[in-house]
Amino acid sequence: MIFTRSWLSEFIDIEAISDVQIMDTLNKTGIEVAAYKKLELPKGVVVGKIIDFEKHPNADKLSVCKVDSGIGVQDIVCGAQNVKKDALVALATIGAKLPGGVTIKHAELRGVQSYGMLCSSTELGLPKSNDGIMILDGSIEKIKIGEELAHYPQIADSVFEVEITPNRGDCLSVYGIARELGAYYGLELKEIDVKAIKESEKGIGRILSLHSNSKISANTAFRVYDASNISVNDSFLVDFRLSLFEDGSHTKKTLDKICDYTAKAVGVNVAFLGDSSFSKTEGKIDVKIDTLDSGLEVIGGKKGELLTIGVRQLDDSKPKETDENILLCATYIPPNVVLEANWGDKQKDDSLYFRSSRGSEPNLSLGINYAAGMMSKCCDVVFYAGLAEDEKPIGKDPIKVDIGKINTIVGAALDKNHIVTLLRKLYFGVTVNAEFDSCVVQIPAFRHDISNVYDLAEEIVRIKGIDTIASVPMSFCEKNRINESYSKYLYLKKLREKAAAQGFFESVHFIFADRTLQERFGFESLDESLELLNPITSELNTLRSTLLLNILSSASKNGKNSQKKIALFESGTVFAADRSESHSMAFVWSGADSFEGIKNSGKPRSEEHTSELQSPMFIS
Repeated sequence: MIFTRSWLSEFIDIEAISDVQIMDTLNKTGIEVAAYKKLELPKGVVVGKIIDFEKHPNADKLSVCKVDSGIGVQDIVCGAQNVKKDALVALATIGAKLPGGVTIKHAELRGVQSYGMLCSSTELGLPKSNDGIMILDGSIEKIKIGEELAHYPQIADSVFEVEITPNRGDCLSVYGIARELGAYYGLELKEIDVKAIKESEKGIGRILSLHSNSKISANTAFRVYDASNISVNDSFLVDFRLSLFEDGSHTKKTLDKICDYTAKAVGVNVAFLGDSSFSKTEGKIDVKIDTLDSGLEVIGGKKGELLTIGVRQLDDSKPKETDENILLCATYIPPNVVLEANWGDKQKDDSLYFRSSRGSEPNLSLGINYAAGMMSKCCDVVFYAGLAEDEKPIGKDPIKVDIGKINTIVGAALDKNHIVTLLRKLYFGVTVNAEFDSCVVQIPAFRHDISNVYDLAEEIVRIKGIDTIASVPMSFCEKNRINESYSKYLYLKKLREKAAAQGFFESVHFIFADRTLQERFGFESLDESLELLNPITSELNTLRSTLLLNILSSASKNGKNSQKKIALFESGTVFAADRSESHSMAFVWSGADSFEGIKNSGKPRSEEHTSELQSPMFIS
């Protein structure tokens, strides 16, 4: 997003705020300043007026202009094709030093004396605003012949470029940036001067009929002007400011420039439509707002779709020389409608879609009056009185906010009145509950990114300033959770580790057993009423009451696999007849009575050398 200081001052009084303060404030509030440049003009470049001109006697492509420099009329030879009588131009006088090291001197060109130079914007180190010499106009207030251009803040301007995150569509305009600065500094936004709009005595209802229905989610507003005898002129400030975006605006038609300029200035999407694209009933233009099967919404005419709201405008709908009336249309559509629609093969205008999908400005009267004011000034257009509007309430459900919750998220104990003041500065509607520490917050229509208390807390921190909130060390307070069960677990774990250190291998079995086998060896079994209803196998049909049967079974299998030394242990839960649980450990040793080592020359005694080890030893 690019804007200039003079452009910003159209919406907010920043006379007491320096460029450095603006950049610092924007960075603090989450709008990153990516670039800054002060446009500086050379001394000796003044406002001149072309009194008259004629073709150069010795060169077909040159003109000899008589230019009033404020101190006299001088002859200046110029090769630009856009020279015209009474035009206000940028005149580099004798001695002026232009960018690139060019110094203006008296010269003789093809036999004609020249006492200066008529400059283009690029020759002065400015962006290209048009083809040919730079022609000034009434869009610069209080312009005076002979005054140096460096004295005009609209030209010798400060240029800011900021990075806007995708969720902050409300800041994709100069008006949106002014709104942010106004919230921070407590400044009121300037109102659009509707007095600049020229209106006839005839109301718009005589010329236009608007048809919509309750299912349409988009908002639209229309103004209409008579297209006969209209001279469409360019505006210097429009060309100059749009040139900062380097989008080739100087090659576009005037109405397209006004659409771009309005969108960048106030964030409202506007378009111009010719009345020949619409059907007419009893002399009235029939404008229909329809919904497509894809979910997109359109302004329709006699041949169908003319403008897909928030997406594109068809070229056939743009004004033609044969149109009797021109419709100025402002539109808004919720970003989720555009994002969730089924596009198919439909093409889109990238700049229009970019704004609408992120949330364009929903205040349509702001945008349409801004564009109408520009048309009245630069083109001397007279509109039919009033607006034709199809607008529905915009906004989300209010959020009930607990002040304690806000303070927990922010990390500081902010006073309730201070929180309410900060939110109201950001244009949130706040209703305070006097009995409780809570309030109800109504989200403004232009803030599409706010949906919960965490978003509100972020807004408070942005405007208050995160550097004003005291840092608090992060701490974790963990309770002592050691109890009897944990102590028992550690004790059993220690026993298992010691058993493994002595050469025993851990044996693990299911907690299930064979009831017949348990009864055969005289071990306790579950009461019949507490027995398993759905055992996993016929051999695992009860809960075990001892570890010995399973561990001896493992020892037997090891012996059958020719293991000469068997040292096993098992730790686990056993069950009494009433299903009460207890923990047991069982050990079994069979075969050699020791491990290999130096003392026994690596040959421990086996069971054939001693009668004491002919049977396995076990303990439970």
